[in-house]
Amino acid sequence: MQSDVQAACDQFLPLYESSAGQHGCVSIECDPAKAFGPDATVDEAHRLWREIDRPNLMVKIPGTGPGIEAIRRATADGINVNVTLLFSVARYEAVA
Repeated sequence: MQSDVQAACDQFLPLYESSAGQHGCVSIECDPAKAFGPDATVDEAHRLWREIDRPNLMVKIPGTGPGIEAIRRATADGINVNVTLLFSVARYEAVA
């Protein structure tokens, strides 16, 4: 699976570069079994970021209560994050 994501990132890299990072990203999801543990989610995000090693990768982290801490920490560490599971305005505001 990771080689597929790397290949997709490579295909979209020219678009990513020509749009100054606004387009051409590819997402991969953190293991959902780790979604309720911020430490495990951040560790998983770091592992995916390191192993896939593409600038246009986005790591999906759920915008749940426990996910908010993981999102904060992963983005602070320079990982591109795609926040998922935002099904209400209240949840969006909590993540923002």
